[in-house]
Amino acid sequence: MVFGDNDLEFPRGEHNDALVIPATISNFWVRKILVDSGSSADIIFYSTFVKLGIDNALLAPVNTPLVGFAGEVVEALGEVTLPFSFGSYPLRTTKMVRFLIVKSPSAYNIILGRPSLNLFQAIGSTYHMKLKFPTPKGTWEATGDSRLARECHAITLQGTTSHQKRQAAPKDSSPRSKQKLEHHPENSEVHVVESKSGRDERLKAAEILKSTEVIPGNSESKVKVGTGLLTNLEEALTAFLKNNADVFAWKNEALPGIPQEYALHNLKADPKIKPIKQKKRTFGLEKSRHIREEVEKLLTAKYIRPVMYPE
Repeated sequence: MVFGDNDLEFPRGEHNDALVIPATISNFWVRKILVDSGSSADIIFYSTFVKLGIDNALLAPVNTPLVGFAGEVVEALGEVTLPFSFGSYPLRTTKMVRFLIVKSPSAYNIILGRPSLNLFQAIGSTYHMKLKFPTPKGTWEATGDSRLARECHAITLQGTTSHQKRQAAPKDSSPRSKQKLEHHPENSEVHVVESKSGRDERLKAAEILKSTEVIPGNSESKVKVGTGLLTNLEEALTAFLKNNADVFAWKNEALPGIPQEYALHNLKADPKIKPIKQKKRTFGLEKSRHIREEVEKLLTAKYIRPVMYPE
C-alpha cells in the first residue's frame, strides 16, 4: 500500500485535521469514527451503543481500566463484540471487533485504535486524509471527512473550555455535584470533568454561521454559511447557490408533494385492536402560539387536512 500525491485531498500543508471516517457496524451506517493509532483500545461510546439498539446485549466484564493522559483511570462498562465492515463490494471486508463501552460524552461515536487497525491490516495517513487496507480483490481506501473532523474538534474544544472554567470556579461540595467523563480528541484519552448537574450540556454550533441572501433583496431566501470555510470555497459555494436559486422552495406552498406511487407512508395498525384516544395536553401561551402557526403553515400548504372521528 502506497500513499502518494494522487491521494492528497488538499494542497500540501493546508490542514491538520484528524482522520474521521464512516463505516458499517451491526448493519448500521455510522459516521464520526476517529482513527487513532495512539489508542490501545477500540472504544464505542455508550450513546452510540444505545442508538444501535443492542444496549440489552450481554457485556463481557473488563478488568483492565482505561488510563488517561494524566494518569486518571476510567472504568469501561464492559466489552462487546460487533461486526465491523469496511468498504463496498467487491472490496468489502467484515471482521468481528471487540469494543470497550465508555459512558462519556464525546464528539465522536467510535474510536478505532490499534487492535482493529491491526486486525484489518489498515494503514492511515492524516496527511493524505485516507485509510487503506488490503482485500483479496485489491486495496480499499476510505477518505476522511475534513468538515466533520473540524466540527468534532470544535465541539471538543468547547467542552475543554468549559472544563477549564469549572476548574477555575470554586468547587461545590453539595450532594448534587456529580462527575461526568469527557473525551479528549488530541490524545484519544479520557479525563474527568466536574459537573454540577447530572444533565449533559447542550451542544452548540461547531462554528459561527452567517446569513447570505441567495436572491438579492429577498429576505426569505437566506441560507446560513459557515465562517470557517476558506475564502475561495465560500465564494464558490455562494455563487453556486445563487446560480441555482430557482431549485429552492422558499415556502411550503412551493413544494408540490411526492406522488403516492413513489412514496407512501402507512401506519401499520392492527384492526383487531381498539384504538385509544390520547389525553389532551395543555401548553403555555407561547408554545400554543407556535403550534398554531406551524399547523396553519401545513394546512395552507395542504400537507395535512382536518379529519373528524366519532368518539
